[in-house]
This record gives sequence, structure tokens and C-alpha cells, in this order.
Amino acid sequence: MDYCDEMQALRPVNLKLGNIRRHVVADIRTKNGDLIVRFESADPRESFGLMLEGVVDHEDRGAVGMPLTAGVVWKPLSEFGSSAAKAAALDPDELIECRLDYENNETLVCRFRAVAANARLAE
Repeated sequence: MDYCDEMQALRPVNLKLGNIRRHVVADIRTKNGDLIVRFESADPRESFGLMLEGVVDHEDRGAVGMPLTAGVVWKPLSEFGSSAAKAAALDPDELIECRLDYENNETLVCRFRAVAANARLAE
């Protein structure tokens, strides 16, 4: 799969994460090397899950219960992702990076980031 196909496959995830202002992270769970991030909304129909498969590294800076503005899943990896790939002896071209942010006035706060093999929406 080439880069364009890979980014196209991540589009449903990015559409959901693009505006998560009315959501909070309810919990983050690990399961067999994967991470499941549950987002809850005041409207239960808008709640959703994010499955990060084959997680190489992640950093939670207090995402649970805190306000969020937006998230994104992308490649190529940032310095954080490249370092995680190198430490795990994996090809960075085979990984994606996820980030959940909160914008407070003019400051962007990274609440959560992860490096994984794949990301998809989960029930």
C-alpha cells in the first residue's frame, strides 16, 4: 500500500478526531499490545472508540477526563515516533502516529500521543 492509500485508510479516524471538543476520554485500556481509547460525549450517539493496534510506545499526559480540541493520525512520524520505532527496531515507514491535543487560548497542549502499526474506529 502506498502513502496515499495508507492516508486514505486513516481518513475515517481523522474525520472523527478532527473535532472532539464535545468529547472527553473516558478511559485508555491496553489489550494484547493494543490501546483502546474510549471517547464519551454528552450525546451517547456521538461516543466512539479508537483502536491503536500494535502499539510501539505511548505517552499519556492526563488525557482521561480532560477537555480536548482535536486529534490526528498521520505519517511520517515525528521525532517522538521515529525514536520509538528506532528503540523497537522497527521500520518507521510501517508505523503511524496519533496525537490528541487541547488548545488553551494560544497554547497547544499535547494530552496523549502514541506510535502504532494501525489505527481504526472501534465500537
